[in-house]
Amino acid sequence: AAGPSVGAAKEIAQATTSPHPYAQVQAITALGEEGGEQASAFLIGLAEDLAAPWAFRELALRSLKTSPWEEVHSSAARLLEDPDARIRQKAAEVLGSAPGDHSAALEKAWRRERVPDVRATLLTQWARQDRRGALDAAERWLVSRRPGLVPNPVAVAALNLLGDHGDPDSLDTVLRYLRVDSPQDLAHAAAWAAPSMVGRMDPGTARVRAQERSARALEPLLESPFQRTRATAIGALGRVGDEHSVLLLQAYAKKETVQSLEKRADDAIKAIRERDDSLVAPEDGGLEARLLAIEGEQDALRDRLEKLEERR
Repeated sequence: AAGPSVGAAKEIAQATTSPHPYAQVQAITALGEEGGEQASAFLIGLAEDLAAPWAFRELALRSLKTSPWEEVHSSAARLLEDPDARIRQKAAEVLGSAPGDHSAALEKAWRRERVPDVRATLLTQWARQDRRGALDAAERWLVSRRPGLVPNPVAVAALNLLGDHGDPDSLDTVLRYLRVDSPQDLAHAAAWAAPSMVGRMDPGTARVRAQERSARALEPLLESPFQRTRATAIGALGRVGDEHSVLLLQAYAKKETVQSLEKRADDAIKAIRERDDSLVAPEDGGLEARLLAIEGEQDALRDRLEKLEERR
């Protein structure tokens, strides 16, 4: 085999022998930019060197992220079992962006991984290679867990995946995670996933009903003690809310002390009223039943608004 290029040889020597960590970092980065086979071989060796500082190993892997060499992909697959979780996480990113089908290795790693941050990355990268398989795994994981009260990066990754690509049939799975007492990252992921999934439905009564279910789940988040969560709920209601949501947003705007959120509420109300859901004509008797249901909702809403006013 041909020896390393002059440039690669210089950078390898600097990465190996320099007493200055910054100089070593520069050399490792330069080898990744060179991208040649010899440079990649050195970076693979460094990434797999358990005795090397983890930061150098992680940088070597990051520098290999766009490498076309099959040896890099084989190394990344092996590193999915590395004892250092940070290396496993970076190896997942390399394999997820690599050409070819590496979904089997990512799925296997997802099933055995126990570190939440690494598992979240594995799910996201698996979806880049096998979207259907990752989506099914994400929904099964969400269904099998009880929505918790602590941040969970796996749940966030799963909700984001369903929001980006999930079927409308999975909407109820997402709505389980829309809770006032949920951690902010979880509530935000669910709040944006639900409208995105509804938006992929065909216009008609089924979509409107999905919007209603989403809006009812989102509305309690207007009472969140966290400003960011309230802002997220307002924006999401602008996408799926209805007249029921409008009344609650109007009541909310009157008591909100953050001026920017008052404006957000006004914008959401405008978006709701300007949205065209292109309803399909109801079947015989459907319109009358729908009107009766709306009347019942309005009575319940008046009771809720009176209670809100009493608490002011």
